[in-house]
Amino acid sequence: MENANKSPFVPKRTPKTTKIELTDLRAITRNSDRVRGVVILKSRLSEPITWLVFGEGNLEKGHWDDFTTHTLKVRMTAGVTDREGDSAYAAQLPLIGMSNHEVIDGIILARGWIDPNRSSDFRVPRPGYDPTKLTLARVNQRESDPTIVVPDEYWLPPFDMPLFKAVRGLPVELRFGTVEPGRGVALNWEG
Repeated sequence: MENANKSPFVPKRTPKTTKIELTDLRAITRNSDRVRGVVILKSRLSEPITWLVFGEGNLEKGHWDDFTTHTLKVRMTAGVTDREGDSAYAAQLPLIGMSNHEVIDGIILARGWIDPNRSSDFRVPRPGYDPTKLTLARVNQRESDPTIVVPDEYWLPPFDMPLFKAVRGLPVELRFGTVEPGRGVALNWEG
């Protein structure tokens, strides 16, 4: 079955099963030398999978009266924008049932599930995603600090239906912490 998405970052053919791979976004996300975020997929059928690693990320609540939905938003490095000058995003993950379980040694742990009903908000790339390398990306020299302007359709990663189907509804653990020289953060700490 052909994937309708024409993005160079989404596989052209949909495999029967989608392999979940570590997607390391530190090279394209903000402040990855100082802070670290990690998304770990949990499943009763397999060992936990470290899925996403990034720099600075925001865990935003849904609407002011909706305490059940959240969205993890990870912005690209400073100076990467869309054509209107707004920040471009490296990932966006819709979540439900989030709870802050504990803080251990400066690492914040939160648990929840990938929202199976918000496919329109699921914008998680595969390994190798970097829209600043596309031929349509350009440098805007008109500002005092030049910016890289990504093509309009890449201010968010493209929707990847096979990946969404593979992870929708799965439990996740989010870990946020600071990066310590020589130590990093406890990515594999099991609590």
